[in-house]
Amino acid sequence: MHPSDSPHKPSPVCPSEPQQTLGSHVLKAVLHDLHGSFHVEETNKFLRKLMPLSEDQIQKIYEHLLKKRLYDVEVKRWKNMPRFQSDEEDMYPRFVEIANAINDYAESMEWTEVKGGWRDVHSRAPKSTSNTAPSIRPDSVFASKNTNMSTLQKKIDELTARQEAKEKEMVRNDEVLREEIEKTKLSHVWWLQVCAVVEMKAKATENDSIEALQQLCCYMRQMFREQLDRRFAFGFTLCFDQVSVFLCDRSGVLGTREAINIHTSPKSLIRVIGSFSILKPHELGWDPSMKIYYPENRPHLSLPSYEFPFERVKMGLSLYRLNWVINSAVAHLGTHEDFLTVRAISIVGSEVMCGRASIVWEVVKLLDHQRLYVLKQGWQRFEGLHSISGEPFEARAHWMAGLHQGRIYSSEHVLSNDGVLDTTLEHIRKGLGGNNEERPLSMPTSKPKAINSLIQNDIDQESNLQEQIVIQNGQLEYQSRDPYLVSRVFTRIIMETWGWSIKYFKDNLELLTVIRDAVQDHKDFYLSGVLHRDVSIGNILICPREGNRSEVCGRLIDLDHGKQTWKFLSTSEIPPRKELDGVLANSYHFTFQVEGVFAEEDVVRTVLGAFNLKPTLAADYIKASLDGASRKVTKEEPCTLEDLHWQRFVRLYKFLLLIDLTTWQGTVPYMSHEVLARNYSRSYILRGDGKQWVHDAANDMESFLWVIIYLAITRGSPGGFRRDELDAGDFQNVDLRKVTNRFFDHLDKLEEEKQNLFTVSEDGGNGERILENDILKSFHPYFKPLKRLVRDWYKLLVMAFRWRASEYRFIHDYVLNLLTKEIEALGSETMTDHMTDPIYDHKTTIELERRQRRQDFISNAFLDIDSVSNNESLDDDKDGNEENSQVQVSI
Repeated sequence: MHPSDSPHKPSPVCPSEPQQTLGSHVLKAVLHDLHGSFHVEETNKFLRKLMPLSEDQIQKIYEHLLKKRLYDVEVKRWKNMPRFQSDEEDMYPRFVEIANAINDYAESMEWTEVKGGWRDVHSRAPKSTSNTAPSIRPDSVFASKNTNMSTLQKKIDELTARQEAKEKEMVRNDEVLREEIEKTKLSHVWWLQVCAVVEMKAKATENDSIEALQQLCCYMRQMFREQLDRRFAFGFTLCFDQVSVFLCDRSGVLGTREAINIHTSPKSLIRVIGSFSILKPHELGWDPSMKIYYPENRPHLSLPSYEFPFERVKMGLSLYRLNWVINSAVAHLGTHEDFLTVRAISIVGSEVMCGRASIVWEVVKLLDHQRLYVLKQGWQRFEGLHSISGEPFEARAHWMAGLHQGRIYSSEHVLSNDGVLDTTLEHIRKGLGGNNEERPLSMPTSKPKAINSLIQNDIDQESNLQEQIVIQNGQLEYQSRDPYLVSRVFTRIIMETWGWSIKYFKDNLELLTVIRDAVQDHKDFYLSGVLHRDVSIGNILICPREGNRSEVCGRLIDLDHGKQTWKFLSTSEIPPRKELDGVLANSYHFTFQVEGVFAEEDVVRTVLGAFNLKPTLAADYIKASLDGASRKVTKEEPCTLEDLHWQRFVRLYKFLLLIDLTTWQGTVPYMSHEVLARNYSRSYILRGDGKQWVHDAANDMESFLWVIIYLAITRGSPGGFRRDELDAGDFQNVDLRKVTNRFFDHLDKLEEEKQNLFTVSEDGGNGERILENDILKSFHPYFKPLKRLVRDWYKLLVMAFRWRASEYRFIHDYVLNLLTKEIEALGSETMTDHMTDPIYDHKTTIELERRQRRQDFISNAFLDIDSVSNNESLDDDKDGNEENSQVQVSI
């Protein structure tokens, strides 16, 4: 199974301002992604299949380079390339000279598909669209340009000469400044333009090769982060005189096994460099169905990103404001439609080197702006043609649960230019470098002790990478350590569901109503065989109702981490009647009545079956269930199944065979304590019976509770406004910040803190004291009406995780009953003074006005694309880009 489906970037949940990503953090993420995802192929086969230049083209380029005396046949060396392992900087200009000679000749022969050229950028990093981008610099790049590279360089040289001449004359006027600005723009290479990256080292030792590969992968990750239309990326390392080529897609990295000696194999180098000039854009990793909206000359014009004139763009270019035209299949219409992105909702997944890499936009139809949609694309696991049922998993899950109406507009498995499924192994890699078989269950896998093992400690992963590089007879060679490869298929879904994160609730009543609707969605998915596994603030939406946008409902979205099964576990699967009758006859009087448990025979029979015919456990469970019951159970009026809230005919599902226990799934601050530990709760009465733990519905119900707790601790009012007391400079609220850190921020301590909360002692426990003294005490006064719900929900989960009985099996119904009761109470109770505080009323008004502005904007048909591009303020985050900082992982 694949080790990673999502990035993991530890950071404070709510930073005061965006922080630049450190190169060390990028490297840790790369090392994690490469763990088990690095494969190699025999070099000649790699080059022939993935860089398929014709022998005639290679020969003509070779002859041209001989004429230019860039390669010396007699000594078998490239001109001016270093003869000794000395200074790395000597390599940069000489490599660029050779590479551009190859590119210029290809252009002169009109072979080029992507106009561009090779640039030395070792001293000046490519320009990013984000001020938080890591400051990492490849040594050289092939960058697309809508201007011939030689012409561009001549223009830069002319501007430089004119500037120098005027400076000698001590002329500093507006014209000089304009020329400086123009030169700067022309000189810039944007990450958006980079087609290939190169990392060079003056030596070819193992350590140099390891470092070069690590840095190269960081650059390819940055290409994914910046280029939302990139399906895969190429790069290569040049360690002294040895080239190794790598392809990175959403299944990891594929590289050449044997390094190429550039001097003794000049035609192989020509093939590598020439490919970036001659191969078609989709063969170099661009998505042909995506173009950048550019209506400068005429309406609805769009350009491929490699033709886009970035030098004309204002310095404030942002990926969130960059508008794309995306061509997508619409099956029910039997055609394709163009969709225009309004703004990006989530692009943090774009940098994932192996995994789903989901990206989400708000979009409208290019020729009909009357309705807003949400477009989501990513790379779903591909199990083979037999697994393709016409729709991506998320769309199919909606159909199975009966939730597709009004939510899913269209979906597709994206086809490549030649009409075949766009998959990583079969299409992009041409079948090279591994197989798509499931890893045998008997294969040993590592099990980190805590989540921070993979976030903070990459020593083991780096040593694994070192073991994949060897030197044979002075030549670098790379090795695959894991033959198993998860192939992925490109998917796209257009959804009609749109709204706001639940943190923008307008009042407590709306908050609970939206939570209830999302829990109902979870139940509907679950009863159709799908477990969500990623309940979080970002995946619960407040959605305006169709036809009446003044009313809202809740939606549970994003099934990226969802799992599906067809295996059922029924409540009728209990021991045979004869066994029950025997135990019943022996135990009913001696165990149940002696313990003071008066129960109907139906109750005893059912509970005994649930607890594997263990009378003492069954009796203890019934007593625990009746603790605090509304009526007194006596011998004359014994306990009934209704008293225990047990249901007799419910179809249940188990997910045992679908869970990879080497992974976590979900958004870390809201993960269940069992998911963090990947083990049963400490209080589980049968914890030591050897059964394998699985992620189930009760774990997701705990995540819903953590969402409510998080909002009640960190919010100070309706509308998503963060509490002022959480400001790091406020020394009077240290305890509040400590609680927030303990249960949401400190990733290495979350497991222990949450386990302690659900550890129950004989007297009712340490867990209840933590709930009352730490968590509920930290609630903002506005959320006081929710404390009763949180207490009851917590007690329900304690029963569910401790006994694994009715509360566990029918957890949705229990939670929905709790929520319905509290919603009715909130709707009927006279509001207390603090609930009618003018401050809170004002915050509710601000939130309603924000929603109205957003809906007015949508209703105005998006007539002005500039207003579309710059409309981020309508959904401004009120606490520092929170969604991007919370850690969502599958590690």
